[in-house]
Formats: sequence, C-alpha cells, structure tokens
Amino acid sequence: MKKPTVDWQKEFEAFSKSGLSQPQYCKERRLKYTTFRYHWERRIKNQDKDGFVEVPNSFVNVSSPFGSEFLTLKIDSSGKASLQVNLRFSLGIWN
Repeated sequence: MKKPTVDWQKEFEAFSKSGLSQPQYCKERRLKYTTFRYHWERRIKNQDKDGFVEVPNSFVNVSSPFGSEFLTLKIDSSGKASLQVNLRFSLGIWN
C-alpha cells in the first residue's frame, strides 16, 4: 500500500493556527510525530539558507520615545515590504 502524500506546508499552517503542541496536533491528525518534526526542522533549515525568515500576518506598531523613528519597516498582508529612512537632521552639526 502506497503512503499518502502529505502537503507539509498546509499542515504547518494548520498546526500554527491550531494552538496545539506538536505532539497533540500529530495525534489529532494521525501523523507520525518524528516525521512531522523532521519536515518542520527541514523547513527551518531551508529558510536559513536563503537568509529569509517567515513573518506572520500581523501588524506591530512600535513607537519611539525620541520622536520619529530613523527606520520604519512596513509589511503588508501580501508580504510586500517597504523600508522608509527618515533623514531629519540639522546641518548645523557639521560645522
């Protein structure tokens, strides 16, 4: 009998939304825990190779006690990122 193919990306997304521990999720979904862990670790190692890290769909508003920030990073729900550099300085400091 051929083993069923598992879409690991979909499983990881469902796991992340489940609120369960990995062993609990695997038991509920009838997945072998060691196989789940293998693919989970492999996914993380592959992310490290290209230098990118997955950012969950969320918005974090951070404010600075010193007024406007020097750098502002914005990531929209599609994953598009923009970096804004705020160059506010007085030329008087260069004298």
